[in-house]
Parts: sequence; structure tokens; C-alpha cells
Amino acid sequence: MIKIPIKDIIGMIPEILQYFVPGFIFIFIFRSLCSIKIDSSMQLINSCVISFIWVSLINMANEIWWNNCLVTNLWVIVTISILLSTLFSIIFSKIYVSNWFRRSLANWFGISPYSTAWDNIVSKHGTNVKIYLKDKPYYWTGHLYSYEDQGNNSWFCISKPVKRNSTDNKIIYNQGSAEGSYLAFRIGDVECIEMFV
Repeated sequence: MIKIPIKDIIGMIPEILQYFVPGFIFIFIFRSLCSIKIDSSMQLINSCVISFIWVSLINMANEIWWNNCLVTNLWVIVTISILLSTLFSIIFSKIYVSNWFRRSLANWFGISPYSTAWDNIVSKHGTNVKIYLKDKPYYWTGHLYSYEDQGNNSWFCISKPVKRNSTDNKIIYNQGSAEGSYLAFRIGDVECIEMFV
């Protein structure tokens, strides 16, 4: 059995973390700026892969252009990796949410960058909604506040709800100007949702 002194183990931690932290920062910033969900079970692997790519590119650039003399310190490599992760996560998030990128994916590959229909519709058309419930003589309008995607048992919530009669559009109930007023709906009870800007 090989015994490694605790001091040596502690000394290896920064070397190990260089293959995790930059990728984690990249994913965190990208996810936050794009408002997307990333499978947490894959986060560790994705963080390691991204970090490995940065470290490899830095080492390759060091060998090719700087003759192994500029970037040799572990902390310099980690700092450069973190800066690259921050910069490129912002650049990639701007590309990801752009109309050009969405249209290109749809036209060339027939796919969407969004994981749910909600994300796709909301990002393109805004979040104001008109909700028609099954077998009800009225409809609701408001601003989409939150939603989940779990089939018929999904719930979504609107803020500043206004209830109108379907026949003459007269207001029956109005919280449209009230801050902090919300109304939740189960998707299984909804006949139709119109979304508009």
C-alpha cells in the first residue's frame, strides 16, 4: 500500500482543480445568461472537458509561440483558463440567444437550441399571454411569470392577471396594475394559450 503524505495531497488539489473550475465557471455563466437548464448529472463531466480544452490550448500555445517559457506556472494557467471561460461564455451566450443562430439551426438542421416548447416560444415572441380554459366562457390575460415542463401536470404562473368575458371582452376581474398578484394554471385545464409581445 502506497502512503502519500497529506501535504503532498493538499499540494495536488490546485492541479486537479484546474481541470474543473474554469469549465464550471463557463457553464455557470452560459447557463445564467441564456436562462437554460443543464443536466446536473453531466455538469462535472462537462466542466472537466471544457477545462481540459482550455488547459490544452494554453499549453499548446505555450509550446508553439512562446517556446515553453511564458506560461509555466500553474496559477498563470488557471487564471488564463478562467479568463477564457468568462470571455467565451459571454460570447457564446450572445450567439446562442441571437435570432440569427436560431434561424440558422432551424433552416439548416431543423432543430431548436431550446429544450422545451415554452423556452422556444417565450424567447421568440415575448411573454404576454391570453389563456382560454376548457369549457369556460372567459379568458385570462397577463404576463408569463414562471413555468415548468412536465406534460399535462405542468403548472405555469402569470402576473398581473385580468379576467375577461369571451363574448364581449368586458373585464370581470382586474389585477393588471397590482404588483405581486399572480395566478397559477395547470396545463391540463387549458384549451389554448396565445402568446404575444
